[in-house]
Amino acid sequence: MRREDIIKKKNVVLVIEGHKVVGGVDTGREAIVVYVTKKERLSALTKKDIIPVRIEGIESDVQETPEIRALARTDRYRPMPGGVSGGHPNVSAGTISPLTINEIKYIFSCAHVISDCNRGKLATKHGNRAEHTGESRMIP
Repeated sequence: MRREDIIKKKNVVLVIEGHKVVGGVDTGREAIVVYVTKKERLSALTKKDIIPVRIEGIESDVQETPEIRALARTDRYRPMPGGVSGGHPNVSAGTISPLTINEIKYIFSCAHVISDCNRGKLATKHGNRAEHTGESRMIP
C-alpha cells in the first residue's frame, strides 16, 4: 500500500518518515509514522481503514496526535509580533520574527522562507512601496 492511500483512511491526518516508538521510547528503527486523531482497536475499524504493518516495505507506526489546525493569527499586524507566518512569493510560508538592534530593523527566518533559497531580492519599504535593493542572502 502507498502513503497516498494511507492518508485517506479514517482518522489519519499525517503520514511521514520517522522512527518507530514503543512505549514512548524511540527505537531508532526507520518507520512510516501515521498520525491519527484517535487510535482505535482493530475490531472498531473496517478492513479498509486498518493501517498495514508495512507501508512501501517499511514498518509502520500509528501515533495519536491532537487536532492539527492553523494558528489563530490570520490578520495583518503592525508592528509585527514574533512567530507570525510570512514568506517570499515564490515559496510557501514559514515563521518570521522581528528584531531591532540599535534602531536597525531585522527579520529572522529560514533562507527558503524569506529569500527563496537565496534567489530572492532584498527589498526596503518606503511608505506603501517596496524597493528592491539587491540580492538577499543568508547571514550565518
